[in-house]
Amino acid sequence: MTKSNNFFEAQERVLKIKALALVMPLLLFIVMFFIIPIALILVKSVYSPKVNELIPNTIKVMDSYNYKKTVIPNEKVLKIFLMELQILAKNRTSGILAEELNRRVSGFGSTIKKTSRKIKRKDLS
Repeated sequence: MTKSNNFFEAQERVLKIKALALVMPLLLFIVMFFIIPIALILVKSVYSPKVNELIPNTIKVMDSYNYKKTVIPNEKVLKIFLMELQILAKNRTSGILAEELNRRVSGFGSTIKKTSRKIKRKDLS
């Protein structure tokens, strides 16, 4: 009786392995083309290092700024931002910053683009 039980258990194991081998390509397809892209989109929607790369000095100064006292940043923050925006305008990368900020606040992109066009050739120092 134990030999026949072992035989049936071995056959069941073989059937399970065959079933797994048939289902594995489908699972791989679902993971590669559905789960991974959705996870990447979710990560990119939260984590966006472009702004930090484009205006790093402004971000550093704004981190130390106290918004509880006044809402409008002081002249130091604005000057640093304008200088970095002027560099971006000269490098023709201010559109990237405008696009990223427009995702956060609607209408911000056009404001950045207008400002960068106006300060492109001005002396800010």
